[in-house]
Amino acid sequence: MFEHSIAKQSIDSIRNDKLKLHPNTELTERIKLLQREMVKLSFQNGRKDDINLIVDEISRLRGILKKVK
Repeated sequence: MFEHSIAKQSIDSIRNDKLKLHPNTELTERIKLLQREMVKLSFQNGRKDDINLIVDEISRLRGILKKVK
């Protein structure tokens, strides 16, 4: 199910984009993109699993950001 979900595709797309920024800035920008995607999904019914997937990815990125700082 998750392989074809909108959230999974968004996460993969954001991971694959090379933003060419300072590492901290790049992580922050990725988090912002994921948050925007989460807001879009929140207006659609039945997207709780997708939202949870995005929340997990945001948490992972924030963890990396804390380690870097």
